[in-house]
This record gives sequence, C-alpha cells and structure tokens, in this order.
Amino acid sequence: MHAASAELVIRGARVWAGQGAAQRADVLVRDGRIAQLGVALQAAPDAAAIEAPGALVLPGLADAHAHFELRSCSKPWCPAARSHARSDTPPDSPPTEPRHAERALAQRIARGATHVRAYVEIGTGPDLAALHRALAAREALRDVVDLQLAAVAQRSANGTTDAAAMLDLLDQAAQQGAAVIGAIEPAAAGPSTGDTAPLDALFAIASRRGCRLDFALRDGGAADVVRIERIIERTRALGLAGRVSIGHASVLGLLAPQRLDTIAARLAEQRITLMTLAPGGGTPQPPLRRLVELGVSVVTGSDGAPDEPAMPGPGDMLERAYLVAYVNGLRRDADLQLALHMASIAGARLIGGAEHGVVVGCAADLLIVDAASAAEAVLCRPPRRWVIKRGRVVARDGLPMPAVAAGLPCRRAAAQAAHATAHPPGQAPAG
Repeated sequence: MHAASAELVIRGARVWAGQGAAQRADVLVRDGRIAQLGVALQAAPDAAAIEAPGALVLPGLADAHAHFELRSCSKPWCPAARSHARSDTPPDSPPTEPRHAERALAQRIARGATHVRAYVEIGTGPDLAALHRALAAREALRDVVDLQLAAVAQRSANGTTDAAAMLDLLDQAAQQGAAVIGAIEPAAAGPSTGDTAPLDALFAIASRRGCRLDFALRDGGAADVVRIERIIERTRALGLAGRVSIGHASVLGLLAPQRLDTIAARLAEQRITLMTLAPGGGTPQPPLRRLVELGVSVVTGSDGAPDEPAMPGPGDMLERAYLVAYVNGLRRDADLQLALHMASIAGARLIGGAEHGVVVGCAADLLIVDAASAAEAVLCRPPRRWVIKRGRVVARDGLPMPAVAAGLPCRRAAAQAAHATAHPPGQAPAG
C-alpha cells in the first residue's frame, strides 16, 4: 500500500458529524486525524487532495456483529440448509483456508467499514484454530481496519457442552488476543432456573483477564428477561460498566412500557450496549427510539447467520442501516440518522473507537458518498466513492486498494488491484 501523506484535504464536500443536517466544509487531515473543518481550508503544498464537490463525508461504518465462518460471498455459494430453529448440523462448515477472514474483511472495507467486531465460535473446531486464523487476518490488515475479535461459546451438536473445557478455551482465548468473550446460545449464559454458575464463570474470566463480555440472547421468551437482569446485576457488582454487550434481545420488544423503561434505565446506567440485526419473520423488535431516548447505546451488524439468505450482502452496513430503518418504521430524517449512527459511530465506539466521527480531533476514519444528507445515504445506499482509514485511502469506487485486494477471490482481485493502482491515494479524480 502507498505511504500516507502527512496531510490530506477533502474539498467541496458536505460533512455529517453524527446528527442534524450535513454542513458544507472542507476536511483537513493531518497525521491520520481530523485537524480542521471549514471552508476553503489551506493545506500544505505537498498535501494529497480529494476533490469531492457536493459529496457527503460520513464517519466510517462499523460492523459490530460479523461471523466470517458462516455464509459469505467470499467463498462459494452454499444454499441455506436450516432455519435458526435448533439443528444438529450446521449448513456450512467453518472455513480453514488462512485467507478467508482477510477476504471477508476486504469486502467490508470496500463497502465503507473501518471497524469490525468478528465473532469466532469456540467449540466448532480444534482448540483455538479459528481464533488464530482471525488473529492472523487482524495483523495482516491492521493498517486498514480496526478488527476486534470476540470468542464465543458454541454448544455442541447434540445440545450439550463440556462446560469446564469450554470455559478453559475462552480463558485461553482472552489471553491470546480475543478482546471479547461470551456465549452464543442462551444455555451457555445460564438457564432461567437458579443455576447461575455459567454466567458467573464468564464474568469471572472477564474480571480476571480484563476483556469484554457479549451475550447473544435469541430465546425471545421470559427467560431472556431473567438473563438480562442477571447480566446487569453482575456488571454492576463487578464494576464492569461499559464492558458488556447483549445481542438480539428481541424480548425487549414484548415488554410493557414501564418494565421496559426500568430495564433500559439500568442498562444505560451500566453502559451495556445492545445489538440488533433488525430481524424479520415476525420476530419482535427492540424499541430503538425509546431505548436511545433512555440513554442505551444500540448498534447493528451484518451477522451472517445461515438463515438469512435474503439479508444484505457481506458487511454492507449502509444496507443494514436501511434494513434497520425499514423494519423499525424509521421514516423521518432524524430516525434515518439514528439507523446510520447505529451502523457507524455507536458501533465504532463499541469496538474501541471512542473518538469516532467527522469531528476535529477524531481519527480520520471516513466514508465519502454521493448524497446530500445522511438520510439520503441510508435510503439510496449510493456507491462508496472513497473509504479512508487514519488518513489513508483504503478503497475507491467500491474497490479495495491493492494490498487489501490481494486477499479477495482471484476472479476479481486482478481487476480491482489494477483499478486501485491507477488511482493512488489522494490523487483520485473527483469523477
């Protein structure tokens, strides 16, 4: 990849800072951070420049819930073989080739993602092999994307799990580079009975290793309410506020308003993040607007679950923001901005980008598209003109730059690398 200039200036664009209307401004990037926003900014004579008259500058997108080992367009198509109802056999075995995760990441980068949280299922393969492949991908692409790895417990095919062995693997994963550990099935988080040992053990590892926790609650029944309350209480008791997230939690869409408000207030107090994929098929939806009003951080992700063949493509978070808006009836501009916020600023903050946005002082992790507003970007999902990571162009016109393209399937890699080489960072024409 080409060396980054000390300065980069984006001229003639509109800037969306995270809420409200986009404002016309140039963006001056210095040493990988946004140094100035304003009209007709002066840059150093040797600064790289992007001429983007009328285009929209957005914060880089964030895929806060990705599964690389499941269905992905970075490997041959495999028809979905089951629904998310319990099944004894997965439809698609986890890939073992070392470049699979890199290809999956390259696809997301080309679509505007600058931050990704990838879930590695522990218990579906030998020891921690899947984690080691993901760690290798993180190292290979560390200059072009922030990749956070979550090691999660996966129940065995017959519905039982050697709990002690699984906990030992999660403990090892936390020591070897997984920033997050958790459970992908409700049973691993503790049933609705008095057995709290699995949940306590996961919190003990997080407290001991300094990692984060994530729980995927897919049951959707009253038991999930009990689990949420237990997670909140343990987060408070162990002082882990801001280090816990809960995925799916569709049961929140079934609660009476007073009960919902009580739980939401407790979630906000402990800074527990909620992740929703905007599921269809009659699945209840967590009430996004109310949760955000009460101070709960809500994010979204691409998932990649095998029962979602009609869902948006691999890691396209503008598509996911649109889906979130559509399923939840978000129609006003402010509501569409909320969906985009979930798929960019909120997701990046969960992954570790505490300072994320088109704001002076933030890392220059940016996406440039042809749109007049954030709402239009969600509704129209325009082509991704430029993707910028820490002041460096890493993708253009939906094509990753050469160092990233090297990890893509061979049928497109050559064409993509040739296109990117013809338009080096900072020298790409506006058209």
